[in-house]
Amino acid sequence: MSKTYLKIYSYKQIKIGSEMIDVLHLEDLALAEGEKQYKILSGKYDGKFVDRFGNDFEEHDFCGLPITLIEKNVLTDFNLEDTYKINLESYKSKYEYEYCIIDKIGNEVRLRETDDKKIIEAYGRSVYPSVAKELMSKIEGNPNSFSLPADLVSKMLGHEDSLTLQDSNKFISIKDYNISEKYSALRAKIIGLDNELRVLLANISKNISLSYTELEASKVKELKSNILILGPRGTGKTFMIESVAELFGVPFTIEDSTRYTPAAYAGSSVEDILINLYNNSGENKELFEHGIIFLDEIDKICKKCDSKEYAIKEATQNGLLTIMRGTKLNIKIRKGFTEVPLTVDTSKLTFVLSGAFEEIIDKDNITSDDLIQYGMIPQLADRITLSIRTKNPTRENLKEALVNGSFSYIKLLEEYLSIYNIPLEVNEEFIDNIVDIAYSSNSGYRGLSRMITEYLNDILFDLYDGKMESISLVRELKGDNNE
Repeated sequence: MSKTYLKIYSYKQIKIGSEMIDVLHLEDLALAEGEKQYKILSGKYDGKFVDRFGNDFEEHDFCGLPITLIEKNVLTDFNLEDTYKINLESYKSKYEYEYCIIDKIGNEVRLRETDDKKIIEAYGRSVYPSVAKELMSKIEGNPNSFSLPADLVSKMLGHEDSLTLQDSNKFISIKDYNISEKYSALRAKIIGLDNELRVLLANISKNISLSYTELEASKVKELKSNILILGPRGTGKTFMIESVAELFGVPFTIEDSTRYTPAAYAGSSVEDILINLYNNSGENKELFEHGIIFLDEIDKICKKCDSKEYAIKEATQNGLLTIMRGTKLNIKIRKGFTEVPLTVDTSKLTFVLSGAFEEIIDKDNITSDDLIQYGMIPQLADRITLSIRTKNPTRENLKEALVNGSFSYIKLLEEYLSIYNIPLEVNEEFIDNIVDIAYSSNSGYRGLSRMITEYLNDILFDLYDGKMESISLVRELKGDNNE
């Protein structure tokens, strides 16, 4: 069995101006000895032992996060037998960042690498203790993305309500939106949609900024963008808006428009969309009003058809229009066995609609008239102020996403298998073959994960039966080339 390692981080709160920031600093690496303990390999704690989430060094809190298989490969120049290359100096030479900021995104906490000199200097002289030793002891899984219990998040952020990010009456500087950082993070996840991401990110930033201003509701409604994303299936529409929403720390809900029907019909009521967003805000009414509602498959409730079915579609669109108009609405929130009335303001919400619109997607310039002709009611079409069009990825886009994308299915699979110390080998022929099939089938980025999943079907049973010590992905879609 291959050796397992931890990265040992110290944890402090620092103060920059009036802002308190939670920061991790890479201290040492540790190697497993026995079943539970790790021995520090270098640095000022050389030779000491630490549990996986040990917190017992001096006055600081510490946590240990596992080194992934991807990191091991990089450190050993892709020869996992060269474990002598896995040390602190080697790690620092291969990976640029030693400091991570702990960010609150929605109801999750994530690590963001930084080389900000102000933060590094403040960390060195910080006298603030960490929030609680138990906080870091709860970190599990992926070192770059992890969740913590809401009560610990609340404690870390010093908020009574763990989902309250900022005072809505507090002025927020334009620079606080860090749009360049968000753009870089998105481009690493989503390949081939650089300009579309730029436009979407800028308009979401504008909408959320408006939601925190003191402008009158009528002026906010006039200035904010109601967004329509059009594009073929599998081109990243849903993934794009979900990724953008996560970066802002506001609640969001992604809804399938086809689930909703007018009142008195079987199906979900449009009011449920607001209830879902309210629940995703942690039942925080103030935070709710800065949220994002993403309505997918909108084309399916617009497309003209026989008169009886279309009448239902029209009524559903009118229901959606009611919440998009930006007004105060009464909804009922379930509390235990009872329902409690609640008045919510939808004027500050961001609305993003999405659909394939196959019959008109190839037009050079899609207008409100085109949407109305397709079947969207005029009042709804006229409220859309921005259209963003995704496109089928090129063969080069597909390969880039599969090889270098931060959400590459292969990278995620490798990360998952590394938890069980199972190496994953992928050759160039396999990658090219998968890309060719996905490109030929016009199935977009989704085609990549589907093809790899189909390939894995032949070996998954043996994997979970403990019969495999490694996995090799080769060109042949079937065969006995897997160990």
